[in-house]
Amino acid sequence: MFIRAGPEIGVAATKTFVSQVATVTLLAAHLGAARNALSTQATRDLLAGVQELPGAVQQVLDQEPAIKQAAQTHADSEAFFYIGREAGYPVALESALKLKEISYDHAEGFAAGELKHGPLALVTPETPVIAVLTAESRPRRRSITSRRSKRVGRLSSA
Repeated sequence: MFIRAGPEIGVAATKTFVSQVATVTLLAAHLGAARNALSTQATRDLLAGVQELPGAVQQVLDQEPAIKQAAQTHADSEAFFYIGREAGYPVALESALKLKEISYDHAEGFAAGELKHGPLALVTPETPVIAVLTAESRPRRRSITSRRSKRVGRLSSA
């Protein structure tokens, strides 16, 4: 399927990931509507979400000073853990991959519930743990972050 992302200029081509997610979302909306598996309102909501992507990207870009500050705070870290639940999980994986590709630092992405099953043993007080929070996961933020905070470490949310 042609995703219309254009040429990949750098190794860490985030636009490719975003284009894949948008394309699969459009495909899911089309198939769901064609098979009557999605209501008209659910289809509209999916399509509206895709249309809101440029604005969402701009909101992130507008946070450049805060992002620079976070980068400076964590610049000397030896490892980074990204955690996410539901739609945040693939974003956590992609974020860890991008950090590895750009910085050659150790970074791993995990499903939020799996952090307690081994990887938590690697978290130190200096380890940044970045929680990717989506609208669906925000109500469970406390459960996502509580095990990590009991172990210590620096928690950030995105």
